Amino acid sequence: MDNSDKINIITAISNSVLAVVAIFGETIKSWIYSPSIEIFLNNPCGDFTTMANKIDRFNSAYCYHLIVINKKPKSVANNCYVQIVQIDKLTEKGRKSIDLNVPVYIRWVPNELREFTINLSHERQIDFGYIKQGGNAFTPWLQTYPNNFKGHVESETTLIYSLQVFADSYKSEIFEFSVYWNGVFDENPELMSKNLVIKKYG
Repeated sequence: MDNSDKINIITAISNSVLAVVAIFGETIKSWIYSPSIEIFLNNPCGDFTTMANKIDRFNSAYCYHLIVINKKPKSVANNCYVQIVQIDKLTEKGRKSIDLNVPVYIRWVPNELREFTINLSHERQIDFGYIKQGGNAFTPWLQTYPNNFKGHVESETTLIYSLQVFADSYKSEIFEFSVYWNGVFDENPELMSKNLVIKKYG
């Protein structure tokens, strides 16, 4: 093979590479620089606390959090939020979808800031939900509650929450968490962790 043949081969390869970059450049750039976000359960036992009720008294309660982690800290997820995209009730016959008439969004911690979106570079917690002593259900902690929201976990019920993370030019895979409650509230966290069970589903 003489030099001219080598030059022709190199030229052909270069042209092919340039063609690939021209066609798939944005896709390649997105793959390299896009965030990579996952959601994990923080503490399955929950955090024991007190919460005000409607008549200015306080009830014992457990709050449960998830951790949203950006595995590529240099690729900041701008205007990031977490949405419950689907809720299913687990029955003997399988999963039964619960209608969500409008999109519902989970609160970032601390919820006092009322942040709808954040710029996520590393990790941040979200308020997954809570249950109060004397209450009749586990309730996901949402930015706002639509009318006729049916996504509460009542006694002897298991719901599966499908969560997805969105940001500018980014959409994560779907992460599923199941919540089961046997109807019993206990101030002992170890016992309560057996009464209300949250785990990653699937």
